[in-house]
Amino acid sequence: MTAVLDVVDCEQCNGRAFYEFQTRTLTATVFCPRCGYREETRPI
Repeated sequence: MTAVLDVVDCEQCNGRAFYEFQTRTLTATVFCPRCGYREETRPI
C-alpha cells in the first residue's frame, strides 16, 4: 500500500499534526500527538 505523509496544522490546538493519505483506499487521517486530536475521512 502506498501512503503520502505530510505535516499540517492541528485544527484543535494549532500544533503540528501528521497527515497520512492511503492511495489504495483513499483514506485520509490527521493525528496530533500534542492534544490527541484524530480525524479520518474515507469515501463511502
